[in-house]
Amino acid sequence: MHLTSIQDFSVTDVLALAHLKVDGYFLEFDTPRAGNFAPLRYLPKGKKLILGLVTSKTGALEKPDDLERRIDEASKLVPLDQLGISPQCGFSSTVLATN
Repeated sequence: MHLTSIQDFSVTDVLALAHLKVDGYFLEFDTPRAGNFAPLRYLPKGKKLILGLVTSKTGALEKPDDLERRIDEASKLVPLDQLGISPQCGFSSTVLATN
């Protein structure tokens, strides 16, 4: 399941998402809009979480130390063996976001 910002969800929404019959979640965390990792504490055991930490919105490369720091932050809430990283999806909800 792909979500652009878990911060837009209430705790009730996040808990409902946690009970969906999916193997894992792809969440975008490449911009401040995504917020912090606090809602990740509701991720069920055994579900995979792919952190979209690498942006496709700019040409700038992420610094390895920044990526490592973000993974370390997330691993305080979700076991490291449930985590992965990827680029964020690259899709936009509006045409204006691509300009």
